[in-house]
Amino acid sequence: MPAAATPLTAAATLLTGVALGGGAVVLVPGTPTASDVADIAAAARPLLDLLAARGLLTNERDKS
Repeated sequence: MPAAATPLTAAATLLTGVALGGGAVVLVPGTPTASDVADIAAAARPLLDLLAARGLLTNERDKS
């Protein structure tokens, strides 16, 4: 007889979204300060450039 399935016990976690523009959002488990938000946006710039080049950001799709 197969063993009974173990129920998942994952706890819900509150996340904070940092909007980066074009519909991209970074989720973090803490509450970033204004300085953190600026640093996150700067660090995300290469990713945003890649997403924009591939037409994956909201404002890029709206242009077509």
